Amino acid sequence: MDIRLAEPRDAAAINEIYNHYVAHSTATYHTEPVSPEERLVWLAAHGPIHPVTVAEEDGLVLGWASLSPFHPRPAYRFTVENSVYVRPGLHGRGLGSALMADLLGRAAGAGHRSIVALIDAGQGASIRLHRRFGFEEAGRLKAVGFKFGCWLDVVYMQLLLHAGGCTNAPAGRAYLPGQSGHPDCPGSSGVPVVVSLERRRRNPGCGRRPRQDGGGRENVNRPALPRGPIHVVGPARRSVGAPHAGEDARLSLTSPSPSVNR
Repeated sequence: MDIRLAEPRDAAAINEIYNHYVAHSTATYHTEPVSPEERLVWLAAHGPIHPVTVAEEDGLVLGWASLSPFHPRPAYRFTVENSVYVRPGLHGRGLGSALMADLLGRAAGAGHRSIVALIDAGQGASIRLHRRFGFEEAGRLKAVGFKFGCWLDVVYMQLLLHAGGCTNAPAGRAYLPGQSGHPDCPGSSGVPVVVSLERRRRNPGCGRRPRQDGGGRENVNRPALPRGPIHVVGPARRSVGAPHAGEDARLSLTSPSPSVNR
């Protein structure tokens, strides 16, 4: 399975997956299908700082993920909103986890400080997936959505990609705290911070058979990745290996050598 940046030819598959959840799930608060023309405009509005990725195997798009601007006002420019959707019927294979891990690496490489997820409170699988990758609940809005005849609550979840320091970095860089270098942030080093994966022993009780709750994201009670390596195709190609039994992938923050060019 490859994870790569989406191209215009992927728009139809992305739309097919997304519109399933428009019609059948509260994973999205869209109530009408997105047209092919709207999807192409949406895809064209994304780019290296706000990427869209697809997981593909034997020519079939299995799922997709994206980073989008959280808010149009410029002070929010280092905060993004993430989305992860898996093709119906393919949950429980670790596709959501693989897409999320790749997306967080791209977010750090683009210099983003904060990732925010807006999740329907009934989408337990999505909430668990985000918690597994270090997201924390930052707030909850009650009865702000209405779909399928029901009032819906939204959970705000947030991940900070590095602690403290300057958040006014130029695109493609995130700065470490307590050092100097960036003119708009006294005490910033200019050393980029990137996300890497480390493995952490899971509770053996987490291996039970997962439940499906109908959302656009996988249930992560069984987060095993697909067999074999996952090849990530993008600005820097890398391979994410499948965790060993009883392990899952956790995020840690590392500072690369100055020669790394992001």
